[in-house]
Amino acid sequence: TRSPLLARLQLAVLVPTAIALVAMAVLTGILELRVIREGSAAQLAEVTRLLLPTVSEHVARRDPVELERWATDLVRGTNLRLTVIDGRGTVLADSARSPDELARMENHLDRPEVRAALDRGSGTATRRSDTTRVEYVYAAQTLTLGQGELVVVRVAQPLTHLGSLYGKFWKSLLLASLAGLASAALVVIWLRHRLLAPLAAAADGAHRLAGGDLDHR
Repeated sequence: TRSPLLARLQLAVLVPTAIALVAMAVLTGILELRVIREGSAAQLAEVTRLLLPTVSEHVARRDPVELERWATDLVRGTNLRLTVIDGRGTVLADSARSPDELARMENHLDRPEVRAALDRGSGTATRRSDTTRVEYVYAAQTLTLGQGELVVVRVAQPLTHLGSLYGKFWKSLLLASLAGLASAALVVIWLRHRLLAPLAAAADGAHRLAGGDLDHR
């Protein structure tokens, strides 16, 4: 007959191992997704720095129509969004808005990446846009014009571009977790034959002897 003690011993080995693997997978997933987002923000910050000289040239012309057209044309064919904001939070150009919509855009001074850029020179954030209702990764840099006027150059990328990367990551993590559980099962099988079964048989035998079965070996 199957020993209840043997079943409990197997569970005592397998259950903590399975819990540890699941916990490790969850923590790894949370940390890795954070790393992916931070890496995306760092790449956008580099793109923003490269744009600063060109933005300075176009802002200095003081032609809002030309600035808006340039911002739209620059990112056309990409999933990037370029926004130019003055030091008071007024949006000077936005590639995701038409000229008519641009005039109705609210002040951006309270946006976290804009606030960070004005305070420290640069800033990043991951949030849902109040304008387009799309979740973006943002990177912002400040630019000082000739008269000491501050302008914030901001580049954003929708998080949808990370969807395929997230899918591949979770698939790999699931496969790794299944492989870990399979390995743990193999270890339990090996322990069953080499340690757990003899241990359970000895304990059951001692129980039977204590119960008066003196013929049991």
